[in-house]
Amino acid sequence: MGGARTGKGWVDRFLGLADKPTVPEPPGVPERPHFEVAGWKIYAVTALCANEDNDGGDGTLVTPTGQAFPLNWDVTSDRAATAYLEHGLVQIYVPGPVRTWDDLERQIAPLIPVLAQCAK
Repeated sequence: MGGARTGKGWVDRFLGLADKPTVPEPPGVPERPHFEVAGWKIYAVTALCANEDNDGGDGTLVTPTGQAFPLNWDVTSDRAATAYLEHGLVQIYVPGPVRTWDDLERQIAPLIPVLAQCAK
């Protein structure tokens, strides 16, 4: 056996923890969010159907402080755009249509103040 392993950060490097962000992304989500609005990251689980109106989906919402919440979003014509937290799940309703991630991003952006209240 060689000499003792020494040096600052050896354990972190051995365990693969070196150079990681201080707030890790939630487990099981892609490395990059599908989009980010004012520091809020949206990681989609359900893909959008290309060139079709999509009626909803799910994923993970990560706050600018690193809190992660399960996310469900739905397109609805019978209520105003809104968001709320229920049983640890963030529910977002948007008026639609949603054909692209840009469409969803534009509709979620005005809800950031509401999301900030949900995350408190």
